[in-house]
Amino acid sequence: MFFPIGDEIPSRSRPWLTWTLIAINVLVFALVNLPLRAAGDQDALMQVFAQWGFDQRFPISIQIFTSMFLHAGVAHLAGNMWMLWIVGDNVEDKIGRRRFLLLYLIAGILAAWAYVITSRFAPELGHVIGTALGQEAVPVVRPLIGASGAIFGIMGTYLVFFPEARIKMLLWFFFFVQIVPVRAKWIIGIWVLQDLVLTILARGPSAGSVATAAHVGGALFGIAAGVFLKPRVGGGGSGDAWDVHTGFSTTHDERFRTPWSRVGPRIVPVTPTESQLVAIEDAIAREVRAGRIESALDLYPRYESMAREKPLPGAVQIEIAHEFFRRGLPTEAYEAYQRYLETDPHGDDVPEACLRVGVLLGRAFSQTADAKSYLERAVSSHPDPEMRRVAAQELARQKA
Repeated sequence: MFFPIGDEIPSRSRPWLTWTLIAINVLVFALVNLPLRAAGDQDALMQVFAQWGFDQRFPISIQIFTSMFLHAGVAHLAGNMWMLWIVGDNVEDKIGRRRFLLLYLIAGILAAWAYVITSRFAPELGHVIGTALGQEAVPVVRPLIGASGAIFGIMGTYLVFFPEARIKMLLWFFFFVQIVPVRAKWIIGIWVLQDLVLTILARGPSAGSVATAAHVGGALFGIAAGVFLKPRVGGGGSGDAWDVHTGFSTTHDERFRTPWSRVGPRIVPVTPTESQLVAIEDAIAREVRAGRIESALDLYPRYESMAREKPLPGAVQIEIAHEFFRRGLPTEAYEAYQRYLETDPHGDDVPEACLRVGVLLGRAFSQTADAKSYLERAVSSHPDPEMRRVAAQELARQKA
């Protein structure tokens, strides 16, 4: 058995819309399902689903929206909301809240219509297939409920935007338990392909109680939307440094980085194998946590040369940056701090990193204009009053 438990892409902003959609779904479940289930009134709950769920015989109706916020049970709700939690924050972060909401709603609508189309045409097609297999397709007429069509749309866009991102999968078989990172292009691609195959084999819009045709319809729209949006929101040639870790940028060329990247040259990346990438990241983290910083620094240039979708843990990255700073290596320290700020923008050490980047920019590289914003951030957010005073003094010195 396997189950997704998270991804490894940092989010640069708080996903308020993703959280809101999750909250609405949970609230509807609490107000509708829980009271009726507590009262043991299953018939009343079925009536709610019949009234507000989507009926494929009436493809244009308000129920196409209301059905997205109804769920059959706790497992149905939890599975959908957990997947939205994993992929929603990064897609929202990249395309913005308005586009994200439109993507979510339109994917849900088109997923329902894919269900309609399949339910209308599948019986005829199923008759041909069934004759060959000695079986007959069974037309399905039941209310469609759940957010999975809309969420598969978000997953499709995630697949296009972040194909090289790794989704952490919890694998277990009896007493064997292991967390394995799997590329998004493989795990999401397999899920979509699986539902497509199940739809074909079922010769109808659903396989059992799962509306597989709706999943495929939502995912196909999400993929198409991702292909359309990606070059318009910072992918490819107009990417930024953050994209190095998320699959947008395939190079460390200077034009993909923010202006301060002119501080020093980048190491030309190589294309490592998956096992090499995981091994070098784990080795660096292990050495830092064991206090063997010298060994970690020996490994770091090799890590730096790799195309990294998975960043180092924030606590590991910041310690390497501090060590470069202590050793008087400004270019290496600057690059290491920038990588920390890019991949852990809400980390506990962000104020300290901003202070030291400001010092490096102002003193080592004479870029006082760029240094100002970092020092101002350190003055306003550093938890240590003494460090706030140091940042203010450094800011005044550079202004003088």
